[in-house]
Amino acid sequence: MRNKLFLTVLLSAFAIPAFAYISTSDTYSSDFLKTNGYSDTLINIATHEHDKAVGIKSDYPNKKVIKNKILRALYNAYVYIDPAIEADFLEHNIDMEPSFYDL
Repeated sequence: MRNKLFLTVLLSAFAIPAFAYISTSDTYSSDFLKTNGYSDTLINIATHEHDKAVGIKSDYPNKKVIKNKILRALYNAYVYIDPAIEADFLEHNIDMEPSFYDL
């Protein structure tokens, strides 16, 4: 009885295919992120950061474009006054090596 149970468990383990692999390209693909319930903003951020790391020039799609000159001046003044607002979201040019200006 014990041998039959062991053999049944062993054969059923080989009979069930396991397709649970994930590649590194899946971790930043928009379809994979959308399927797993991530927001559109995070998908845009992941795509933008991947393109920046690979060297592809891409613009962040949700960048604000204000056509009215007066409203643009007021918005730029508001961005200048409030440090919590980032006008150039994800467009930081970060140096990875220390320099004299860091002191």
